Amino acid sequence: MENLHRIIQTLRRMERNEPAMLATIIHVEGSAYRKEGTTMLVDKKGMMTGVLSGGCLEQDIAARVIEVWEQGARTVEYDMRGYDPLSWGEGSGCNGSVLVHMEPLKAEEVNRLYTMEERLSAGEEVAVLRVEKEQHLKTILVSPEEVPGGRRKGRFIAATGEVMYAQVIQPKRRLVIFGAGTDVEPLVHMASMSGFSITVADWRGERCRKDIHPSAEAVYCGFPKELAANVPVSSSDFVLLMTHHFQHDKELLKELILKRPAYLGILGSKARAERLMDGDALPEWIASPVGLSIKAEGPEEIAVSILAELIPLSKQAAAKEAVR
Repeated sequence: MENLHRIIQTLRRMERNEPAMLATIIHVEGSAYRKEGTTMLVDKKGMMTGVLSGGCLEQDIAARVIEVWEQGARTVEYDMRGYDPLSWGEGSGCNGSVLVHMEPLKAEEVNRLYTMEERLSAGEEVAVLRVEKEQHLKTILVSPEEVPGGRRKGRFIAATGEVMYAQVIQPKRRLVIFGAGTDVEPLVHMASMSGFSITVADWRGERCRKDIHPSAEAVYCGFPKELAANVPVSSSDFVLLMTHHFQHDKELLKELILKRPAYLGILGSKARAERLMDGDALPEWIASPVGLSIKAEGPEEIAVSILAELIPLSKQAAAKEAVR
C-alpha cells in the first residue's frame, strides 16, 4: 500500500475518534495516473496524505470524508475516458476508469493499518482482500498464499462466484548507504520519499546522527570491520558505497561482495572501483559508476541520477520476487 508509512505517521499525530477516511484505488481499467493499491488519507478538514491522481479526483474524494465517516464505506467509480464537459474525463487525458474504495478510519480500520505496518516492518508481504457482500466490500488481511487463484492485484471473480479485489503489499526495499557525507543528505531524503527504507553507516560520529539524516530509519557508526559485522545486508537489499575514503571503501567492498546484495553501486569512476579490487577483476554485477549519466553536478543532481537508476531496478526486483 503506497504511502502507508506516511499515513501511519499522520494517524499517530491525530486525535482518537477524529473523523478521517482512507481512500484506496482498488481497480483500474485503461490508463491512469496511479495504479491499484495507491492510498490516500483525508482528515476532517480535507487535508490529504498521499495522492490518487494528478489532481483530478482529490477534491471530490476529500469532500466525502464526513459522509463516509457518518454513513460508512463506499466504492466510487471515476470514469475519465470521456470528453464531455460534465464527465471526469474532461481535460484529464488519463483515458481510464478508476475504482476508489473509501472507508472511515475507525478502530477496526486503524488497527488493520497498524497490523500491516508491523508485518511489513518485519519483512513480510501482506495481502489485503476485499470481498463484495451485498453491494459493500468487506476488507480482510490474509497471507498472499491465501488469495484465491494467486491473484496479486485488481478485481477478479473467485471460484465461489464472489467478486474480490486483491492487493499484495511488499515491504519497503532497504537501501544501505555506506557514507554519511553532506552529499548523502539529499539522497537519503529523496530515496525515502521514493519508497526506500534507508540505513546510513559511517565511521564519523559527527556525521552519524539522526538529526542530520532524519529520513533514515537506522544510522550506524563504526569503522569498516564494525560496520561489516553490525549492519545487516541481505540478498534483497540495495547498497551504495560512497564513503569518499579509499581504504574504507576497499575494506567494505571486500565484505559486501561476500554478502552479494541485490544491487551494489560504487560512487566514483570505474577506474577507481577497479583499483579497490587490488588487481582482481571487478565483478560484472557491481554498478560503477553509480547512477545514470545525466551530466549531474552537485549533491542534489547526483542524488537524482542515482535514484533514476535505482527506482526501475527496485521495481524489476520486486516483480521477480512476486512470482517466486
